[in-house]
Amino acid sequence: MASVTINTEELYPQLQGKNIIITGGSTGIGEAAVKILHDNGATITLADVNDPAGIALSVSLSRVTYVHCDVSNWVSLSTVFKTALQNGPIDIVFSNAGVTGKETLLESEFSPEGDLLPPSFPDYDVNLTASLYITKLSLHYFRLQRYGRLIYTGSAASYLDTPPLWVYTAAKHGVLGLMRSLRSQVGDWGDITVNMIAPWLTMTPMAATLGPKWGDRPINTAEGVAKALVFAAVGREWREGGINGEQEKGAPVNGCGFWVGGDRVVELEEGTWKARKSWMGEKLAGAVLDGQKALGGW
Repeated sequence: MASVTINTEELYPQLQGKNIIITGGSTGIGEAAVKILHDNGATITLADVNDPAGIALSVSLSRVTYVHCDVSNWVSLSTVFKTALQNGPIDIVFSNAGVTGKETLLESEFSPEGDLLPPSFPDYDVNLTASLYITKLSLHYFRLQRYGRLIYTGSAASYLDTPPLWVYTAAKHGVLGLMRSLRSQVGDWGDITVNMIAPWLTMTPMAATLGPKWGDRPINTAEGVAKALVFAAVGREWREGGINGEQEKGAPVNGCGFWVGGDRVVELEEGTWKARKSWMGEKLAGAVLDGQKALGGW
């Protein structure tokens, strides 16, 4: 476990002049992030399906452009990137949009003949397919300009089993796997990094119904999670070595998973890496690492 202290006086000036895309930026964590980014000199393209909230936010802030966007639709997302490019090269992309509440995995529907029909997963594309689309678009432009920062909003469910959110948990595990599979390679394409935040329960409109069940346990504020998003974008490595000893102290953070609980930020990937010997034994852990390196990873 590696605790992160976020010094906003050092962090926020780095946002000045940045050209940023954020999906799901109309409410909750995204809205809090948009306000921080704007207040510190960034230009933002805000993508969402919540038109009233998105339009109102963009009208109230001078350097925010709202684009109606279904993040599960390639054409819709492509339009967002084309809009942002009108402001110059894209510096930072926050893949932040997410939904839950439509868990139909264990619900059964039948055909007129009595056959079990396939389940539908209406939230899956927003929570995972969109991250793949955003990755494709972001890295296309980042590789051309040899620079960029990609940040995913994962979840505590990226690391934990979280029933009864079965499909949501599977999708958020997928987001973590995507970040992990990219982190050892993005540096080959330029000054490019990829990180993920993993918020525990955050009091946003999406999670409001869980409030009564949560009681007085530690809970995130949208602003606290937004600060973690900003750190994942422009923060610097604060440890000697970083993930697998690959990152020098002071280098841009890369390949990190920032857990946010009660607005406290803890980096989990270093501990996960070091724990391999406990899980597998030293010999097998070494063989796995050697295999990963042979395939182009760490």
